[in-house]
Amino acid sequence: LKNLVRFEGTHLVVQSEPDKQLCVDSNFVKPEQISALGCMRMDNFLKGIQTFNPAENKRKKVVFFPFVLKDVFEFKYFRDVHVTLARLALDYPEIDIIMKPKPKEHPVWYKSFNKALEESGINEEDISNLHVLPNINAYELLKETDVVCGLNTSLLLEAAISEKPIIIPYFKGLQNPKYDERIYFKDAFDMFDIAESVEEFKSLICERLHNTKIDSDIIEKRKAYFEKHVSSLKCDSIKKHIDLIRHIVVEGSCNSVMC
Repeated sequence: LKNLVRFEGTHLVVQSEPDKQLCVDSNFVKPEQISALGCMRMDNFLKGIQTFNPAENKRKKVVFFPFVLKDVFEFKYFRDVHVTLARLALDYPEIDIIMKPKPKEHPVWYKSFNKALEESGINEEDISNLHVLPNINAYELLKETDVVCGLNTSLLLEAAISEKPIIIPYFKGLQNPKYDERIYFKDAFDMFDIAESVEEFKSLICERLHNTKIDSDIIEKRKAYFEKHVSSLKCDSIKKHIDLIRHIVVEGSCNSVMC
């Protein structure tokens, strides 16, 4: 931001207070020219999870939000995480394991996924309860799932506010200073279940399928973190945006008249 020209618009809108502070601290924009108004798409999501009633006697679901390598992590880590989930599906055919890569990243991710399965002697076609669904609506998926797994995706924060058990595969091999800047939400790891090995990853998933309750203190921490980094829980982000735009338009019209 410091290398960019100064902001030349009337007003800059960002999602969170940390975003706002970053822009001000880097002198990209004056404090009075910027507002943090949350994320508009969160309004409907938050309303949806507040009114959702889960179906009874449904199949248990574990959802994994994958990551691509992009020279960030070693392939061994990628393989260990994905193969663990594939073998979990083989061991427990009564549970659905759903992998939801981002559509635009799906081709790259799927190539690595296939390689991981081949190296481990696993045939994807033999696992009827393993589903790769890049185009499914992530928010609808979160409503139906029992356990959420993933790394480096803001969907973990959305799952957190949905009061879902969240397991992050933060294996020992990844706990290296060279990866520190590549791991998101490390300051919030106390709100999640952290698996430090393949064995712990699998056991935590099994444990959480039978006990999905999240401690009330953790839920409150999650709410505060979500409001700081994503959006208000009052479902008022759209209104805030509309009010600001109206204010700027009216003020601009007045200025034009005065000129």
